[in-house]
Amino acid sequence: MTAVLKAAGYSVVSAYDAMSGFTIAMKERPDLVVMDPSMPAGGGFSVLDRMKKIPALAMTPTIVMTASDDAANRERATAIGAIAFLVKPVNGDELRQLVAANLSAS
Repeated sequence: MTAVLKAAGYSVVSAYDAMSGFTIAMKERPDLVVMDPSMPAGGGFSVLDRMKKIPALAMTPTIVMTASDDAANRERATAIGAIAFLVKPVNGDELRQLVAANLSAS
């Protein structure tokens, strides 16, 4: 999905685990986050929980993207305020449209 977003002209910074994801979010102050709850080293939801407690990151739109389409993940994504819940494999056009709609709204 990184390649899809870069091809659409977005600047993308990737994290390969939850700890580095949080560190990157603190440093970069992203306009939007796409995350997987199954990230190693803490899980993506832990990153979002921590981000919501930081005023500068609390309102960052988030798209949850996961291979696990279970009710618990959907409920947690909704509770945390995710703007979308996508199940892998994700359609690149759908992701681009979600990102475009949410970045132009901010």
